[in-house]
Amino acid sequence: TRLRQHPALSRGLRKLGLISDLRWGRLQALDPDIRSWNLKRGIPWPDQSFDAVYHSHFLEHIPRESAPELLSECLRVLKPGGMIRVSVPDLHHYILLYNESYEALSQGDEHALSQHEQAVAGMYDQFVRREATGLKEQTNPLVRLVERIVRPTPEKTGERHQWMYDKHTLTRLLLDTGFSRPQVMRFDTSRIPDWNTYGLERNESGGEYKPESLYIEAEKPGEKS
Repeated sequence: TRLRQHPALSRGLRKLGLISDLRWGRLQALDPDIRSWNLKRGIPWPDQSFDAVYHSHFLEHIPRESAPELLSECLRVLKPGGMIRVSVPDLHHYILLYNESYEALSQGDEHALSQHEQAVAGMYDQFVRREATGLKEQTNPLVRLVERIVRPTPEKTGERHQWMYDKHTLTRLLLDTGFSRPQVMRFDTSRIPDWNTYGLERNESGGEYKPESLYIEAEKPGEKS
């Protein structure tokens, strides 16, 4: 996102071979108006600026004790009656997957092993991984060296998970922050007007992008203006 603001620098790094084909393609796909911002500094907009706030697979990367502060900022910038939509990996989904595969393995079904490993990885991999995912995709030794300097660890890049939520814990967190009327949604349903025109939560074929997700929406109390 920072490089997107500096096209000449990006082209120069590309010519030097320091940006891989993979990164270059992702860089060109970014909206040039995207902003990079440290949310520890709050949300850089005034009170009651927006009709909706949306974040997907982000909250689990925030330390549990910092989540209320972040959601309070979301509440602050929403207009009365505005909606927040939060998408996170669903802990309950992985527990069900784990239990089902565990029972199948116990009954002698060896084909359930891959499902079992998927469930365990879904709960633990991003808590314990030591190398950033993108680094593994780089084959050029020079690019790998640069990425190790710029993006040294999953913790430094923000890739590491800090917590997991289910519908009960996320609902309680939203209520405690001051939101009202929390409701579990599908990837293609929402109380946000024209939700399905935005193409969010969808893969390239229009289906659900991350089926392991939990989607919850809640409202800022007050009458819409």
